[in-house]
Amino acid sequence: AKTIELDEAKLSDILDTLKSWCRATTIPFDDFRKTVHKIQNATIGVPAARGLFTEVNKVLRKEPRQVFIQRNKLLLEAVRGFRTLLQEAHKNPTKCRQLIVGHPDYVGIMDAAKEGTGGVIIGENSECVPTVFRFEWPREVRDEMLTDDNPDGSITNSDLEMAGLLLCWLVLEYV
Repeated sequence: AKTIELDEAKLSDILDTLKSWCRATTIPFDDFRKTVHKIQNATIGVPAARGLFTEVNKVLRKEPRQVFIQRNKLLLEAVRGFRTLLQEAHKNPTKCRQLIVGHPDYVGIMDAAKEGTGGVIIGENSECVPTVFRFEWPREVRDEMLTDDNPDGSITNSDLEMAGLLLCWLVLEYV
């Protein structure tokens, strides 16, 4: 059976970061936000993790300079919960059929990078004209991309992937 699981190196990196957070007093907000984006992607195949994002999202909305994790017991428990769920998901990867009830009517495949995003939508159970889309990010977005050459950038590849997925859904509405 097909499963969804995280790459060993990425998992190890996230788990190490979460472990260090459990011991830390404060976390710089930019580091917190970047890791949260990684956790969001890492937990796509872990439905039980959705509820843990409540406290995380509260912190993201406030955008403090520092995250005082030891003072926020609910956030600390969420971090511990993410560690546990990711470790369990690695031991027992989630079967794709557990995530989707039935076969989809349409399938969208997309990818995003610094230059832009694009993809294709095809019909599976329902007919549609196969549709290819591409969107080039505006210069302002490309200039804010976090890279080795631009360590102060505010946009991560995960942000671009999420925006690309949203665009894929919007295109799907018109297919």
